[in-house]
Amino acid sequence: RGLGFHVPDGTTQILPVWIGDNDRTMQLSAKLLHRDVFVQGIRPPTVPEGTARLRLTPMATHRPDQIERAIAVFASLVREP
Repeated sequence: RGLGFHVPDGTTQILPVWIGDNDRTMQLSAKLLHRDVFVQGIRPPTVPEGTARLRLTPMATHRPDQIERAIAVFASLVREP
């Protein structure tokens, strides 16, 4: 949220980052994967039209440095055109 991404309130195992646009969602997913951060892009028909999102699934086995790196990669995407 601090980077400007829309993450709904709540406490769940899966963290949705709402992007909205299908193409943009899949582009971000690919860019993250290219930087070794696996985040699935989810789009219709799995979710309603206009609500495409990235699905983050943090696990207890993720180390703090891995979480920090993933956040840093998200931050780098915000700065890209």
